[in-house]
Amino acid sequence: MNRQELVEYFLLNSKTSLSDLSKLISVNRSNIYLWKDGKTNPKSVYINKMADALGFNIKWHDHNNIELIEDKMPIDKEKIKDLKKIVDVQEQSIELLKEKISSLNASIQELKDIPFRVKTDFGKSLRMDYDYKIDFKKGTVEVKYKNISNFKLLTQKLGYSESELTKIFGLDIFFEYLDHPIHQLRNKKNTDAMISKAKKMMSNISTTENMITKYELEIPIIYLSKNNDNVYTINSYIIDTEKNSGTCKLSFIDSE
Repeated sequence: MNRQELVEYFLLNSKTSLSDLSKLISVNRSNIYLWKDGKTNPKSVYINKMADALGFNIKWHDHNNIELIEDKMPIDKEKIKDLKKIVDVQEQSIELLKEKISSLNASIQELKDIPFRVKTDFGKSLRMDYDYKIDFKKGTVEVKYKNISNFKLLTQKLGYSESELTKIFGLDIFFEYLDHPIHQLRNKKNTDAMISKAKKMMSNISTTENMITKYELEIPIIYLSKNNDNVYTINSYIIDTEKNSGTCKLSFIDSE
């Protein structure tokens, strides 16, 4: 192909607009029209820039004879970015699943060590609604619990009064999760584990951007009652990344 034929081929076989192409190769858009119509010939440097920007391989035989190497299809750079994001999401999802399995195995072992039989009574559960705010630059997340559906059950299981639990859950107040008063209900090991999970989830949300709008995960959690006894639960979280809100169904594991 000569230079004019190659320019025409580039334009016919690319989804890139003339406006975007002119920016990519740093020339005025009117010049590209002139090249396309054969009224002027682009310099070789611009031919090379166009080929690189649009994802074509070319080989120069002389100053006006260029071969198109068709073993490489045009690169859709935006599509590649999306594919890379999907791979990143999948890798992080695998890590989250590994953590979940590890957490479940640890909880199973703890339950095996309890000197009495346990049963999961999903009839004894409550729902908590929450909002959250993520600052990706700072790597922080703030959480605000808005309401708890069954305060009576919560006070019964944890031994605190309703007013005490209102302060512990920080109802209607945003707290940075790292310093949230809810960690009073956990020992240091479990607090560190929950903070680590929150950071992993925040990283996952950051990576996926608008590609995933809802996450669902189930985490076994050990709370501490006012008497410092372990209280075992299964927490089922739903996270809505469009509304920056979510719910948590907290189900107690009762002993017999």
